[in-house]
Amino acid sequence: MKEEKWKRRTLKGATLKVATLPWSVIVKQDDKGSKIGFVPELLLGIQVEANFSIEWVEPEDRKYGALVEVNGSTRWNGLVGMAHRHEVDLVAAGLSITRQGRIFFKKTLFLPAAVGQQVY
Repeated sequence: MKEEKWKRRTLKGATLKVATLPWSVIVKQDDKGSKIGFVPELLLGIQVEANFSIEWVEPEDRKYGALVEVNGSTRWNGLVGMAHRHEVDLVAAGLSITRQGRIFFKKTLFLPAAVGQQVY
């Protein structure tokens, strides 16, 4: 019975799609292409217990995100656009909040002020 309760608290083997840019302070890429840094270590620490895997992705335009005009309509590009269009489950990057447009974040992880980064 305890094992069944635990399974309900896990992600049941799901793959979380995590968007980042490799030059972020909290996520970097080593010579082999593996992600290293605060967020990869954090996710690896809970990955086994929460039963999920990680797929790292990057935006094609390699931008953090801004409102841009596309075919007569305004859209978000970059990491923010991927999150806004529900293409990813998590964005791991140093994003700042501006007055350019409204985004409602479900969960935000603020890192220590010395690091000065946020994970959305």
